[in-house]
Amino acid sequence: MSILGKFSRTEQLKISVKSILKPSCEKVYHRKAPPKCAYPYMTFYLKHTKADHQYEYKLEVHVWSKNVKEAEEIADSIEELDDCIFSNEYHNFDIKLQDRGSVEDEDKELTHIVVLFNLIYFDVKG
Repeated sequence: MSILGKFSRTEQLKISVKSILKPSCEKVYHRKAPPKCAYPYMTFYLKHTKADHQYEYKLEVHVWSKNVKEAEEIADSIEELDDCIFSNEYHNFDIKLQDRGSVEDEDKELTHIVVLFNLIYFDVKG
């Protein structure tokens, strides 16, 4: 049994991911930003596989901005998470950068960059 108790592993991971992304951009949202959210902001998605007590997550971070330089600086900043280790009372995970690329958007004034990470995740056991 995990010490997470009433908190789910996924909810705690979303909180942790937001906390490590916020220094790069104040507005960070899981999956979808609120309507009419001002730029810049980030959205992120998580998916995982599991073997024994170890989960491997794919973290997909989307950077959105009306300013190319600003978007690139935010993406550069989150790339610095590569090879970091996150640990708290709920879980530990290693962060590995996998890929970065630009996405063409219908709105030609919008810059959209996607940064992909692998997270090797372990629950802290009670």
